[in-house]
Amino acid sequence: GTFLPNPNSYVNGNHLKYFEFAGRIFARAIVEQINLEPHLALALRKKLLKYDLTIDDIEEFDPQLFESLKWILENDLSANPDFELYFTADTDNIGKHEVYELIENGAKTLVTNENKHLFVQKTIEYRTDVAIQDQSCAFCTGFFSIIPSEKIGIFTPEELDRIICGESFIDVDDWQKNCFFTGQFSINHPTIVIFFNVIKSWDQKDIAKLLYFITGSSQVPLGGFATYKEMGRPITIGSVDDKDKLITAHTCSNLLV
Repeated sequence: GTFLPNPNSYVNGNHLKYFEFAGRIFARAIVEQINLEPHLALALRKKLLKYDLTIDDIEEFDPQLFESLKWILENDLSANPDFELYFTADTDNIGKHEVYELIENGAKTLVTNENKHLFVQKTIEYRTDVAIQDQSCAFCTGFFSIIPSEKIGIFTPEELDRIICGESFIDVDDWQKNCFFTGQFSINHPTIVIFFNVIKSWDQKDIAKLLYFITGSSQVPLGGFATYKEMGRPITIGSVDDKDKLITAHTCSNLLV
């Protein structure tokens, strides 16, 4: 459910321009306080924030490689006579198998107990940096053209994900507490009471669809529904005299009629 640049994206001649444009879109959305659905992979968020990467960052996008590297670190390689691994990384270059040497003469350097930590480190660097360096740098260039690195660097990777995508859980009680009403409606109006009682029984997927219908985003901003009020656009439910009209929404003002 997270996104990391594809090392084979170069098949599109303009791929770096697209990555730079994507970086600008993500940064601009933060500035405008508009939540986006795509979650950036932890490795890419760490690159934006200039964090060092660890073996745990591999698990998110390559669980099999993570387990392999973990096994290497936790086991005595000399105890397994059949174990044979060199300082190389196999890559699939659009159907063409290629071998990348992680260090000089890597294809001739056997992984042992003495150098296995270096092997793991070089493998992590290759998968999260070297193989996608051009794409990641283009994305960061676009992002930093809107938000300088020193401004975004005050956050942790987890905080950055919440800033970009909003809160992961939609709290209907928080929604009800921070909702505004117009016309004949109020917090205690029978229609409003029924409305919130009904959506409290929905699953998160359906509540997200309703939120998208009203606001144009299926995520709640960081800080919950009170943030809509701070932005000057609280979610508002208004009444109309004509009861034959279908329910409508005005996403520019977060108004449900």
